[in-house]
Amino acid sequence: MPCADDLRLYAKYAENLRQAQAVSGKPGLLLGCTQLMSDWCKESGLRVTVMDFCEPLARSLQSRHQEWEGLRIIIDDWLSTSLAGASFCWAAGDGVVNAVGAGRETIRLFRQIHRLLLPGSIVILRNFFRSDPTPSAAEVLAKFAVGRIRSLNAFQHQLSSSLQPSFMEGVFTRETYKLMQEHHAIPAEQLGAFDYYNTENAALCYPTMAELRELTHGDFEELEMSCGNYEMSELTPTIVYRSRVKD
Repeated sequence: MPCADDLRLYAKYAENLRQAQAVSGKPGLLLGCTQLMSDWCKESGLRVTVMDFCEPLARSLQSRHQEWEGLRIIIDDWLSTSLAGASFCWAAGDGVVNAVGAGRETIRLFRQIHRLLLPGSIVILRNFFRSDPTPSAAEVLAKFAVGRIRSLNAFQHQLSSSLQPSFMEGVFTRETYKLMQEHHAIPAEQLGAFDYYNTENAALCYPTMAELRELTHGDFEELEMSCGNYEMSELTPTIVYRSRVKD
């Protein structure tokens, strides 16, 4: 979940997004039902189509923004949507690279985003990276035990990425949950916030910065990057891209 600090680049590019909508007559695309991001889009006067595969989250967002005429919600799969190409003039998302579960699916994701956007559109994504070199799970557990990793979110992030065989394969979240459950220093009420990790077949994937750049550079130009002001925020930067114009 992003915090207000992660929205700095959104604020910087807000006028670009509004101008793109005014010129093209098309809305922006928000991948996933993130409350903070949807609230920001509404406050910024943007027209948004939210695409998510989780119907309960979509219903919750719709209920929260009943008076927002510029909101449209679609229950669909980011990777296989049949929406027409060039339907949107910008796109944004939080953790969507990781949520598809494997690097090979991330390739499909970026191809879909490029297809759905007008050429030259702005894309703003917060991504979750793994350290390079990546510490082992034992090293992450040891750091947490002595307080060198303080927040539970940072611990979960580091632990999940350490368990991943490779970016292309990803890691099942239940493997992370099992190790967190076995770590007796974590109070049960705090661990409960990660119960959704104990789900059959749910997976995440964590690229290094170099891996993601190699994957995206053909379709997207990286414009700038910004990090928040919290533990390990250097591993969860917000990156602004521009979709490349294809010949």
